Amino acid sequence: MIPGEVNPLSKVIWGTDQGSNIKKASEQNTRVNCAAHMISNILKATIDNKFISGEDGSSVTVPIFKLIQAAKALVGYMKGTGDNNKISKTLIQELEIRWNTRLLMIISIEEQFQEIKDLYKDG
Repeated sequence: MIPGEVNPLSKVIWGTDQGSNIKKASEQNTRVNCAAHMISNILKATIDNKFISGEDGSSVTVPIFKLIQAAKALVGYMKGTGDNNKISKTLIQELEIRWNTRLLMIISIEEQFQEIKDLYKDG
């Protein structure tokens, strides 16, 4: 870089997660916390399995927990047997490291529900 020249990257505002490694790496730049990361972390903390399974004494959330477990089992079964390829749109599997996959999994089942029912109606 030429002395006195402004680094063009110094004009960029970086949206990142709150990891200490990325904070350290971006000390020389303007960095803001990514809202999607923050929302994801909040959801993980508030809708964790211990809470929704009723382990904390809350029986109100047990049906939600059972729904999620059944959805995971259905998607896992369909992917394992190859039946997922027999419906028009693939089902989404919940992955801990990907945002909103729990919600996306339930939505994907709801969208394909009639096809899934038709696939297994004689079984």
